[in-house]
Amino acid sequence: MKKNNLDYDQWLDWFIVDHKLNIQEVILEEILEGQPYKVKMVDFLNKTRQMNPLVQQAVREGMSKCVFTDKSVSKYLKEACTELIVDGKLTL
Repeated sequence: MKKNNLDYDQWLDWFIVDHKLNIQEVILEEILEGQPYKVKMVDFLNKTRQMNPLVQQAVREGMSKCVFTDKSVSKYLKEACTELIVDGKLTL
């Protein structure tokens, strides 16, 4: 399992640099489940580093798909972050 995390960490670092992501961008600023959230991209991505490999794989595939389809990575990350919060899989 440690190897998978290392692979994800390396991939994520490369992806951020290669695609010049503004990791200080706020990707989520709204009220969910009665709680206010203001989440920067860097904070969400750092949380994914600690998640199980299935979540990491989903995030990796989603971000990669955005690049190939010319969709916004930020918009995808907002959706992923929202879904994980609502599902109770992410606490900030």
